[in-house]
Amino acid sequence: MDIDINKIDKIIDNHHRFTTPFSEPYGYYIFTMSPQEESLINEELIAFYLKKLEYAVLNADFLIEQAFHISYYEFIKKQQCIIKNPVIPQTPNDMCQQLRFDSFVLCPAQKEIGSALSNADFMFGHYIDCRWDYNWNFISSFIC
Repeated sequence: MDIDINKIDKIIDNHHRFTTPFSEPYGYYIFTMSPQEESLINEELIAFYLKKLEYAVLNADFLIEQAFHISYYEFIKKQQCIIKNPVIPQTPNDMCQQLRFDSFVLCPAQKEIGSALSNADFMFGHYIDCRWDYNWNFISSFIC
């Protein structure tokens, strides 16, 4: 059962911290590891997903700040030396302020919400993988 992309788009409403759900690769979904798990996706779980997405949109800055570490800025700055891209943000705070949710994934088996944060202007194919539990307690983040 697919999540209505138009409902996702309406919730995001061109929010500057979220990638459009019409872009590729598509990053808005409920993750399942097996056909048995997939069969558990129903209207109730989709409504839960949309409710969590609404919360993320309303609290995007806070969630991104939770997941961001200065070491991610240092990593990207080192990459700049290799790639010689002048677009790198000037400070860690600038980088944090420019990150976007490229994905928003509900993981029912783990009772977690996962996201990839990035910005194509300066992250050169890298992203920050983030995890929260269903109550929005921050679990972890790491840069890939």
